[in-house]
Amino acid sequence: MLGDLDESHGVILTGAHATRHRRKPLPPLRAQEYQGGNTSREVAMLFVLYLILLIGGMVLVGISFASPVLPGLVFIAGVLCIGAAVAVPITAGTFEQRR
Repeated sequence: MLGDLDESHGVILTGAHATRHRRKPLPPLRAQEYQGGNTSREVAMLFVLYLILLIGGMVLVGISFASPVLPGLVFIAGVLCIGAAVAVPITAGTFEQRR
């Protein structure tokens, strides 16, 4: 059977039915409707924040093993910094989708 798949009912349509059920293309966005994506400056700032949190967290985890004062607290702070570094791109992506 040759024909088009009707997505609303999951059946294959042939002939006149196939042309009747085709979707119309969406109109192009106007300039005021398009909010734009992240600028290169925003992306660079997020990348720098990500690197600072990630490298800083790794340093804190490494220092915690040699720390004479509260090594557990320094270790936990390092793990939280690494977790925040992972959360930065996820959160930025979520906010980008909401725009």
